[in-house]
Amino acid sequence: MRFLGKVAIVTGASSGIGKGIALNFAQEEAVAVADYAHSKQKAKDVVEKINSEGGRSIAVQADISKISQVKNMVDLAKERFGQIDILVNNAGIAGKGGSDVYSMYAKKIYIKSRLENCYRP
Repeated sequence: MRFLGKVAIVTGASSGIGKGIALNFAQEEAVAVADYAHSKQKAKDVVEKINSEGGRSIAVQADISKISQVKNMVDLAKERFGQIDILVNNAGIAGKGGSDVYSMYAKKIYIKSRLENCYRP
């Protein structure tokens, strides 16, 4: 009950660490806004699990490297729940293969998703 009444946006919540974070927030009675970029069904599964156990959650698609999508996610969460108290910037960008996969473009997208969008109003 440490987070009773709090609203948490968790990016990358459709799987892995983000999924675990969203589920844990819900267990602590926070509302979990589960962000996903591509894995809609996985995000829906997380939301269904939370809601079926008495929690409150929604899934929102947003590519965190695109500020307009981040803004839409925030606006939707505020419209639906009235506030945002916690942001877990968990989503990442990963490539397949060795280190040569990360081109300069991929590095810029990674930096943008981690830094730039966190500090914009």
